Amino acid sequence: MMLRSFLGQCKRCHPIITQKPTLALPFASLSSSETPSITVPVSDNLHKLNTKDWLSPNQVLKIFSNLKDPESVISVLNQYSKRKDYKPNEALYTLVINQLAQAKSFDAIDHVMERIKAENNCRLSDGFFYNVIKIYGNMAGRIRKAIDTLFDMPCYNCWPTVKTFNFVLNLLVSAKLFDYVHEIYMSAPKLGIEIDACCLNILVKGLCENGNLQSAFYVLDEFPKQNCRPNVRTFSTLMHCLCEQW
Repeated sequence: MMLRSFLGQCKRCHPIITQKPTLALPFASLSSSETPSITVPVSDNLHKLNTKDWLSPNQVLKIFSNLKDPESVISVLNQYSKRKDYKPNEALYTLVINQLAQAKSFDAIDHVMERIKAENNCRLSDGFFYNVIKIYGNMAGRIRKAIDTLFDMPCYNCWPTVKTFNFVLNLLVSAKLFDYVHEIYMSAPKLGIEIDACCLNILVKGLCENGNLQSAFYVLDEFPKQNCRPNVRTFSTLMHCLCEQW
C-alpha cells in the first residue's frame, strides 16, 4: 500500500507501456536543461571523394579518419551520399558520430541519427546506440535525448540490451533525475528487457540517494519477482545509507 501511494509522486514525462515490473518508486521531480545547439560549417575537403570511381568501405573510413576539421564531417558525408557506391555501415557512422562529439556538434549528431533512420540501409548493433546514448548523456548533457534514443532503438530495427538499459537508469540516478527512474524501469517489457540484479541495484542506489531508505528496502521484495538475488552491492548500498541516516 505504501508503495502504491508513492507512485502518484512520479511525473509522467515520457510515454511508456507498463507490464512486468510491479515496483512503485517514490522519486522526487527535478528538471534538466538542454545543451545549446551548435552549427556545423561547410567543409572544403569534398574533393577527396572525387578521386576514384569506386571506394571500398576501408577507403571511405580512411577519408573520414583523415579529416583535420571534425566539423567538416557532415559536408563530406553529404558528398559521399551522392556517389553510386554509397553504402554506409556501422563503423562509418560510429566514426562520424565520434568526430561530431569531439567537435561538440551535438545537433549534427541528431541530424545523422535521423538520416540513418530515414535511409534504413544500415544494420546497427546495441553497441552503436550505447555509444550514442553515452555521448548524449555524458558529453552533451542531453539526458532527455539519451532517453529518447533508448526508446527509439526499435525504429532502427535494434533492441537494447540490459547493459544499455541499465546505463540509462544509472545516468538518471547520477543526474538526480529521480522522476524518470521509475518510468524507465517500468518500460523494460516494452523494450524487451529482462530485469537483472544490476538494474535493481541501481534502483536501490537511487532511492537511497533520494533519502527513501524504507522504499529502498522494499526493492528487496522485487528481486525474487524478477528471478534475481540481492548481492554484496545491494547490501553495501543499504548499509551505507543506514550509516548516513543513523
